[in-house]
Formats: sequence, C-alpha cells, structure tokens
Amino acid sequence: MEAVTERPEASNPKRDRLLLGAAMLVAITPMWSTAAYSIAVGTLLGAWLYARPWRRPDWRPPFLVGSAILAACLIAATAAAQDPGAAWEELRSYYPFLLLFLGADAVRSLRDQRAVGIAFLCSAGVAALGATLSLCGFFTDEEGRFRGTVGIFEYAYAMVIGWVLAAWIFLRASKRSVAAGAFALSLAFLPAIILNATRASLVAALAGAVILVVLGWSSRVRLLILFTPLVVAAPFAMSSELGTRLLLADREFNMDAPRSQRQVIWAHAWILFQEHPVIGAGLGTFSREAAALKDDARLEGYPDLQFAYRTAHSIPLHLLATSGIVGLLGFLIWISDVAKRFLRGVRVSLDGATPALLSLAVLLAFGATDMSLLNTRISGLFCLALGVSAGALRGVRAGSERQLGLRKAGDPVPLASADAPAASSTASLTALSATAP
Repeated sequence: MEAVTERPEASNPKRDRLLLGAAMLVAITPMWSTAAYSIAVGTLLGAWLYARPWRRPDWRPPFLVGSAILAACLIAATAAAQDPGAAWEELRSYYPFLLLFLGADAVRSLRDQRAVGIAFLCSAGVAALGATLSLCGFFTDEEGRFRGTVGIFEYAYAMVIGWVLAAWIFLRASKRSVAAGAFALSLAFLPAIILNATRASLVAALAGAVILVVLGWSSRVRLLILFTPLVVAAPFAMSSELGTRLLLADREFNMDAPRSQRQVIWAHAWILFQEHPVIGAGLGTFSREAAALKDDARLEGYPDLQFAYRTAHSIPLHLLATSGIVGLLGFLIWISDVAKRFLRGVRVSLDGATPALLSLAVLLAFGATDMSLLNTRISGLFCLALGVSAGALRGVRAGSERQLGLRKAGDPVPLASADAPAASSTASLTALSATAP
C-alpha cells in the first residue's frame, strides 16, 4: 500500500478571520484595563495555536535573529543574577514580545493592517474623549494629571501613538472625507497628551512630529495645517491654569531640590552599571540594589529616593544597570534588525512600513525617560504594531510575486489578499523581498 503523505496546510479563511479578530481585540484593550488586555492576548494566542500557521508553506517568524539575540542576552543576565526569583519575574515581563510573531501571522495584507489600525484608533479616540471632557470641566482628576482608566504611562503612550497614526493618515489620505476625519481625530489626542502631563509623552510626541515632517515633507501644505493648531494654542495653554497643572502635575519634581527624582534614579543606575559593567546587577534587582547605595559617597549632593523604584525609568540605563553591556547590546541588535526592514519599506514608498517606523520612534523616545519595555501594555501595543506591519509587508511581497508571474508552476498560492499592490519592476520586487521580514 502506498504511504499517505501529509501536505502542509494552506490558508483557511475562517481561521484567518479568527486570528485577525483576535489581533484587533489586543489593539483595543490596553488603554482600558489590565484584565481585558490579558484576556485579549490569551485569546490571540489561542487563535494562533488553533490556526497552526507554522504548517503553512511560507511560514517564517519576523525578526527572528534579532529577537533570539535579545532573548539570549536577557537569559544570560538572568542566569548570572544573585536573586534568580526576582530575575525570572522581570524576564517574564517581556512576554508581549510574542505579539511580534502572533500579529505577523494574524495579518496577511495591507487591508488587514488597516483593520487593526482602525480598531485601535477608534478605541484610543474614545479614551481621548475623557481628557477633552476634563478640559471642558465635566470632571477633574485629583492627581493633577489625566490618566484615563489605566496607568498614567500606559494612557500617555496610547495617546501619542494615536496622534501620530491619525496625523499620518491625514498627510497621506487621498479622499477629503478621510483626511478631514483623521485631522479631527488628531486634534482629539492633543488634550489627552497635554493633560497627561508626563515628560515621556511630550518627548515621544516631539519625536513623532519630527518623523512626520521627514516622511511627509512632500505634503507640506497638510503639514502646515496639522501643526498650526498646536503652535497657536501652545502659548495660551502654557500661560493658563492648564500650564500650571502641566508644570506641577509631576510630583516627582521638587522645586526646592537641586535635582529632580529622575536625575536621582539615573545617577543610581549609572553607579550600578559602573559596578557591574558586563552583565549588570541582575534583572529584577534594581530596587534593592539602588536602595543599598543610599550612603554612597558618589551620591553626595543628591536628594534621597522618594520611593523604591522598580526600574531606572530609562530603557538604556535600566538595561545597563540590570544586564550590563550584554543586555544593552542585545537590545541594540534587535532594534537594528527591526529598523532596517521598515526603513527599506519606507524607501520604496510602502505605506505599510510607516506605522511601524512611527511606533519604533515613539517607543524609543518614550523610553528615554521611562522603562516602557517592562510595562506590558506599552510593549504589547508596540510589538503588535511591529508584527502587524511585518505581516502586511509579507503580504505585499507575495502579491507582487504573483502578479509578476515569478512563481513556478505548482508553487503554493500566495496568502496575500487580492488587493495587495504589486511592484512595478523587477528592481522594486528585489527591494520588497529585502523588506519582507
């Protein structure tokens, strides 16, 4: 009897829709509650296992090399830590990086990418309305800065990402109705960013604005329209009660002290790095190790830490303090692996690459004054954006190959949607092939 060989599974429309729906659920939950976000991620993982994408002929995880190197560096720091329990607990906080792979397998085309993006913008836009209502006096926040229904930094990051994506849609929209809607949505996020009153969100918004100017320079008239309301309103806002709230809302600033608490935390982190330059003081040990430096002569002139801070409130400084040069090097290799792929996509004018590049710029700027990689809802949104964009670009490559007739007879049918744009030449296809993760 002839043996029966099992063929790899092709795309299943029902399973594809299930995965896409689960990815959209992850996109809308981080700015509402931790429980909802955890359920959404679990749902996406379950849908991914059910779909078994690894059985597809074209399956390949994105950013695998960079992710493996980063994981190896963090695991090495965990193994070298004096407190394995604390190190393992911090290492587990990196689980949203799984969304790199889950998001890429949930999205098969630019149309899918748009669906996830619209779901996020609708949810974030509703969350931003809370800040607008607060600005209009409907209710006040006793803490002095607006935080939505979640933590201050999670809300801030979602609002900045929402603003840059809405602004980019406005710059690129060909239909006036879409452009008008995106512009109105971009305006809705501005009060949320200002009332949130965090250093990280203001720095991240500035970084996003710079990227928007660089990538959208061909649309100079729309850039002028986009930034005019902000430029006009800024002086009035800063001279009003709102400006006072913005300056005083961050209670970590002590106006009578020579240095802010952020500077104090960063000084502790730098000393820990100097003492453990190669592998760091150990993941999960920052709070304990920083407290042990209380009477260190190198901190003379610095005020005491007001709290037992769990992180150094800076991605590079936290990695240096807890995992040394090894950890920071792994992160830089991972960032380089991600950035080069999407930069190639931007060079060949693939709009699907731009949202990921904006997310990357915002995360790095946000992380200059906050260790956002350990905030699972921030890193979750970030990794989902990268994964979704990677999946969309992979669909563009497959669609281009199909339309150019470069596949051999009997090859599997590409899994991209029929509306995926094709490259106009073999040279463009080569660029697309280099772009696709």
